[in-house]
Amino acid sequence: MKKFKKLTAILLLCAMVFHLAGPGTALKSSAAKKPVLNPKKVTIRVGQAKKIILKNAKKAKKTTWKAKPAKAIKLLKKGKTSVTIRGVKKTRKVVLTAKFKLGKKKKMAKCTIKVNAKPKDNVTVKPTVVPTDKPTVKPTVIPTLPPTEEPTEGPMRPKQPVQSARPFPSDYPQIATLPKTTSIPNLLKFFKSQKDVTAENWKDRMDEVRELYQVYMYGMYRSGEEITAERSDFTLNQNNNNVTNLSVTVTNEKSSGTITAAITLPSGEAPELGWPAMIGFGGIADPNKSRLLERGYAVIDFMPNQVAPDQAGRRGIFYDLYPYGQGTYDWKNQTGALMAWAWGVSKIIDGLETGIGDELNINQDILMISGVSRYGKAAAVTGAFDKRIRVTVPGCSGAAGMICMRYDPNKLTFNLSSLEDFAAGADQTCTYGPIGNDRTGTEGFGSLTSGSEAHWFNTTFASAVSGYNGTNVAFPFDQHFLAALCVEEDRLLFGTSEFVSGMWTNAPGHWMTYLKAQETLKVVGLEDNYAIRFHRDGHRLQVEDIDYLLDFVEFKLFHRKPKKNLANLGTSLFETNAENKAAFESKMPPSL
Repeated sequence: MKKFKKLTAILLLCAMVFHLAGPGTALKSSAAKKPVLNPKKVTIRVGQAKKIILKNAKKAKKTTWKAKPAKAIKLLKKGKTSVTIRGVKKTRKVVLTAKFKLGKKKKMAKCTIKVNAKPKDNVTVKPTVVPTDKPTVKPTVIPTLPPTEEPTEGPMRPKQPVQSARPFPSDYPQIATLPKTTSIPNLLKFFKSQKDVTAENWKDRMDEVRELYQVYMYGMYRSGEEITAERSDFTLNQNNNNVTNLSVTVTNEKSSGTITAAITLPSGEAPELGWPAMIGFGGIADPNKSRLLERGYAVIDFMPNQVAPDQAGRRGIFYDLYPYGQGTYDWKNQTGALMAWAWGVSKIIDGLETGIGDELNINQDILMISGVSRYGKAAAVTGAFDKRIRVTVPGCSGAAGMICMRYDPNKLTFNLSSLEDFAAGADQTCTYGPIGNDRTGTEGFGSLTSGSEAHWFNTTFASAVSGYNGTNVAFPFDQHFLAALCVEEDRLLFGTSEFVSGMWTNAPGHWMTYLKAQETLKVVGLEDNYAIRFHRDGHRLQVEDIDYLLDFVEFKLFHRKPKKNLANLGTSLFETNAENKAAFESKMPPSL
């Protein structure tokens, strides 16, 4: 009897505990502690990468990952609590197993994967633009995020479209019918409808601007080819960095060709999301390459002549795939070399996205593009038409790059002594000559339409300004339009120009572009995403430019505290020196 009473008391106590805890508590607690793979079921395509997380197993040890069938997927970045997979072969079911230890116990978790065939066309996702305040006039680049000492890994983004996916209209007027003007066109007014641009319709205006550049200047942007990619085994360079060659084969109904790029990785262990990367037109040389690697950026050297040689004739891989159309106004079948080179960079990015980028631990959410001179023009075009480029860096790009085509600094003198790279004993001033002057003049349309440069553009462009060195032109845009295409809520633009050794690059015209871009970018609150820096001498990106660039990028995208004073990137000697400012403003063209 006593035993019965004792057992009854125990049962009553257990019932009270169960009642107080609530139904299902014990079951939930047990389930919460069970390690699982997340997601448990996943569908990917051939070439696509996906990260699988081992949840509820933070203290897992000696994790081994296996797939069955093994040849259907490739296991990349194998860690204790995660693995990145890449689809290799179309398969209805792959079982991924994680075996590990929790304490002294052996555990196992599984998930199933379906691998679909790779689609032939690129998928595009339309980005959103966040509306903000109305425009003001004063341009500055002032840090707007509270800096922290500890870096973050940086934001992840949804897959970005290469360019607008909307149907391309055919009713643009011929350039000969448009009025010529020395006034700067208004980015805040639609070309066709003449409607005012607001934060709400900003994206539509940007789509229209991309069309205008394709019709009247750079030619058609192309996409949608079949892509396959492979890479070579690693070799070591003189600094013991791993180097591999990426080969991307591009095929359409007309032809096929292979584009290559050399990829150099930083030393040490990659960040969790991988190395951010700088793609360099024509390659990136030391000391800039070493500085990028030291600061944890992969370097991708891309030689554009393999896509389209820098010469008249329209030959190379691009023109095999997309033969150049004949006829003055056949703009739908015409692409200039600058746009062809930009397309080549997009194909390199396509190659990374087959899974090779994940295999190399490259963070494909933070890709930068840089170039100098004609390649500076190409860098700007690339950033304008491929939204996967996170940071666009056109250096000393001159006319048809970042320079206002309607700003002529002829006869203006500027004091250079406030520049950071000004050396004692150097000439303190520079005076600009007429457009087209070999030594002191700025680059004009006469140069751009000469036999050595006309192939950079489409035939429509050359027909409008052939041999002309002036500012009275019919183009319904100026280059702050191009700058605006490179900037979005999470995309940055960093431009540089020089003075003494490259007066033809027209540093005052670059400042004019910056001012007009700032004025219009304020419509969508993006003015802080455009930075500009001038140096006295050197037709190149200086290592000091690289330091400023990376501080700017890391502050805006990673929230790291900058070492440089980023306020310097929102001003110039055209603003801080009273005499320089007066001279600059004396030649400012009116605006439409």
